[in-house]
Amino acid sequence: MAAKRVVIENPILNSPFFEPSRHFRFSEDGITDEIVENRRISQYFIPIAPPKKKGVKQLSFETEWTADRIEENKFIMGETLLKKTGAANLFMVFGEPDVEIKPRKDGQIEVSVRGVDVYDPTTGEIRSHGTDDIACWFIDTDYNGESFFVRQACFTGADEPYEKLRRALRAEIDEAAWAALSATKSYPFDPPKTGKIAVKVINHYGDEVMKVYPL
Repeated sequence: MAAKRVVIENPILNSPFFEPSRHFRFSEDGITDEIVENRRISQYFIPIAPPKKKGVKQLSFETEWTADRIEENKFIMGETLLKKTGAANLFMVFGEPDVEIKPRKDGQIEVSVRGVDVYDPTTGEIRSHGTDDIACWFIDTDYNGESFFVRQACFTGADEPYEKLRRALRAEIDEAAWAALSATKSYPFDPPKTGKIAVKVINHYGDEVMKVYPL
């Protein structure tokens, strides 16, 4: 039996100036004129595969906009995919490095990185990560407030970063030189003339955060 055709006289439910708060419900027969009092979650319709047998008529999209073909967009609705794997993160809202700044007796300064704190938009909580989750971190020891200049670079993290770098470059790397760069503590440096330093941290997924520290 053919599905009942629904005529929606006024399809506009929401104001263009505010967040959507209502939507029309889809059923097994297609769209209905029933109004649901909340915002529709991000979804898409599963495409109809072409017929495998010759002579079989392709199904028409006109009759297939039904609830059984709706799939939740897991890349937007972060309660599922984004929550399970770090590699699935589409973006980082904001965060900041967890560092310790120590003045030395000789007047120079040392910076130690202890991890990175990241805001999780799916839960509204702050996630704290240790140095194993940091791929590299950089210091601008004389930050001018406009451009970040890498004056010191360090590479940390677990999961054999040295071996990964060696395979990526397809070359042998001086292990002593690498060991000097693989550190959570900076080399001593003079106090900045600008009165500020900046620390940038990048995790294994390419997300980066930066914070400026006045000294």
